[in-house]
Amino acid sequence: MNFFDKYFVFSHSEKRGILLFLILILLLCFIYWCIPRYFVPEPTDYSAAIAKMEQAHIAHEKETESKRFLFDPNTISKDSLMLLGFSSKQAWNLINFRTKVKAFTSKKELKKLYAMTDSLFESVAPLIQLDNSNKSEPKSDIKQKDVERKLFSFDPNTLPLDSLKLLGLSAKTAQTLIRFREKSGGFRSKSDLWKVYGLKDSQIEELESYVVIKEQSKVYEEKEIQVKNIDLNKASKAELMAAKGIGNAFSDRIIDYRNRIGGFVSTSQLQEVFGIDQEWLEKYEGQFAANKEDIQRIKINSVTFKELLSHPYFSYSQTQLIINYRAQHGDFNSLEQIRENNLIKPKHYRKIVPYLTIQ
Repeated sequence: MNFFDKYFVFSHSEKRGILLFLILILLLCFIYWCIPRYFVPEPTDYSAAIAKMEQAHIAHEKETESKRFLFDPNTISKDSLMLLGFSSKQAWNLINFRTKVKAFTSKKELKKLYAMTDSLFESVAPLIQLDNSNKSEPKSDIKQKDVERKLFSFDPNTLPLDSLKLLGLSAKTAQTLIRFREKSGGFRSKSDLWKVYGLKDSQIEELESYVVIKEQSKVYEEKEIQVKNIDLNKASKAELMAAKGIGNAFSDRIIDYRNRIGGFVSTSQLQEVFGIDQEWLEKYEGQFAANKEDIQRIKINSVTFKELLSHPYFSYSQTQLIINYRAQHGDFNSLEQIRENNLIKPKHYRKIVPYLTIQ
């Protein structure tokens, strides 16, 4: 009884307050029960909003369809190319080709462009409309008076220069074909003739029926053996050019970038070289190797501001933080101090730490 008296005994005013509170709760429950039965909201007409949404959807579809249009690759702008699905890089490659090399005379010449994918070419090929009326016919590089032209079955992987000329190829085009097979490892199929710069569409269509590629697998095996595991940190220009996918320009860029960063820690760094993308790396990376022991390391306790800033991996702010910290606290005792003091973010620290030493 003491327990009940302690917790459940109320004064007169408290009892009155509890009673009023219960009445209020019951009243609210009654109102909640009545509202949906006696206060039915008027139905809202959403048909106008739905119609607007449908119109917007139709307009969007029409706008998307308008992005597929006929175009002349010799006059189209970069912005228009990007509307057709070209990336910025692909659009610039097309414009640079027609500006610095020559105007397009056939659809299939677009297939030879660097970074042009098969899917993109198949998508835009039906839309290409060349206006040849405003262009003079390209001069033929075949001189019939100099070469007695003969057609015969041949293997483009083994045919010598003189025999290529007999097929009607000029000396320049024949040499281009030979360089192509040397650098690419040889022709795998007849369609590879389309990749040879200087060969005209009419020539390729005529020669394709005479092409007989023999033992092409052996040609590629020998080429792969020759170029396997090229050391990126020691290879000369000639050794780099012996690799598949590497020409004169790429070899110069790789050596220049190697000198700037102090050597390659990983073959994946090739993607940092101008002109080399992920697609190229996946295709040709297996030919190369990178020995970490051969890289040139930066002495973090003696390097000057200018020397550190000249390294491609260091920004102005990062260089300033490192030099200022060294000036205030003295030489670094370990490279971990750079990360521990937030001088460089952890992700970037892992990238640059192989190039640093405290010695």
